Amino acid sequence: MNTCLPPSIMPLAKAYAKAVEDLVAEMTEITAGNKGKRKLCDIFMYLPDRQALPDYFKAVRRPRCIQSVRDNLEKGYYSSAQAAYDDLLLIFSNALIYNEDGSQIAQDARQLKVRRACYCSPSMCNTSSESLLTRP
Repeated sequence: MNTCLPPSIMPLAKAYAKAVEDLVAEMTEITAGNKGKRKLCDIFMYLPDRQALPDYFKAVRRPRCIQSVRDNLEKGYYSSAQAAYDDLLLIFSNALIYNEDGSQIAQDARQLKVRRACYCSPSMCNTSSESLLTRP
């Protein structure tokens, strides 16, 4: 996990932090297919084991996982919602760098990357102002 970041000088406002937390919570509930049993985010919750996949940490310069985003929010390491959203994007971009294009992980990363973009860019989606797709 990325817990080495210093706390930001001006922590993220509570309303923005809550919006990011809500986004992460909603994304972690997205399931695959019609049966809805496999959660797409499960593989992205924690960083890979360094001993099991040392080449991952050579290929990926800025490793991130969903738990590190949650930890960074809790510790006040983000000074803007955009920084947190960028880390979410980095999680899925890293997966696409490391994993083969047609793999299940790459497919899940691509789908979650698109959904993250929709959540963070209301103009990309047709949504109401009541949804999570708008930021406070």
